[in-house]
Amino acid sequence: MVKGKTYRLKSNGKYLFPNERGNYSPEEMNIEYDKMSKSKGNGVPPVEIVDQFGSDCLRLAMFFYGPIEKDIHWEEGLLRTIVKILFSHKINHQGKLFG
Repeated sequence: MVKGKTYRLKSNGKYLFPNERGNYSPEEMNIEYDKMSKSKGNGVPPVEIVDQFGSDCLRLAMFFYGPIEKDIHWEEGLLRTIVKILFSHKINHQGKLFG
């Protein structure tokens, strides 16, 4: 199961959406990983990820996360790292690394 970072107010348990998080200090929020959901404000639209990083990078990230039975804590940091690795190597037209 893919889990996203979830922010909840300690005072009343209300889920905070990305545009609301800046109104509270870290001490006022519980931050944990929970099943991705629109109602929890922790979902990541796949189309946005593909537009930003590319579909190959997303596929490679899913392989890095491990077996399908394992819970995944979604972090865009892994995608940024994969992009750096991919673009730090030159790949020829046959898909082999050179130079």
